[in-house]
Amino acid sequence: MVKYKVSKKWLHVTTTAAIFLCLIFLYSSTALAESPPDREMNGIHYKTTLANGFYTAGIDFPAGEYDVKIISQNAEVTFYDKSGNSMKAYSYNPETKLHEFINLSDDCYIKVINGSVELSSTNISGVPQQPRNQKIKKSYKLQSGTFLSGKDFSPGTYDITAMGKKVSGTFSTNEPKKEIRASMNARNQTYKNIYLSKGMQLKLETLSVKLTPSK
Repeated sequence: MVKYKVSKKWLHVTTTAAIFLCLIFLYSSTALAESPPDREMNGIHYKTTLANGFYTAGIDFPAGEYDVKIISQNAEVTFYDKSGNSMKAYSYNPETKLHEFINLSDDCYIKVINGSVELSSTNISGVPQQPRNQKIKKSYKLQSGTFLSGKDFSPGTYDITAMGKKVSGTFSTNEPKKEIRASMNARNQTYKNIYLSKGMQLKLETLSVKLTPSK
């Protein structure tokens, strides 16, 4: 039998080298685990279509970076920051249909009129959406005229739906920062999340509508 001698010096060197390599591996693994994931690796895919009304980031859809596409003819979309200042406004373009990238943080909101838009993202915040602050439960039916929030109906956020077989008319509000004037017809019979605080007006022109508390 052939016996090999291993010097203590060589054994010390190899042991030290092995320990050093182990430390490098552990450090690299920890660094990878703690480093923030990039957009491509951690992208959370999300896609939704929003029709007529107001929609708030963090409530109606997750906050994040979005590609916005107008998909209805005559549609108009306006983006607002959390203070209610208009950031951008667009209308339908049959050639491009608009592809706009925009960052919508919590409490930023969108107003859509006369159609619908598509939001898609691979980089949403991942923060859970919050429920709408909604206390009202009663619905109301109103016919053409001017109505006062707090007198003719409870203040709150409503989905407004036109009633009747032939729908043709307009509605408007004077709510600060969420004012709206829009036509209602067979294609656009419902507007969602219309906020009316106490003292604000809802004006209906040749319309009968139902106000339903928004979810």
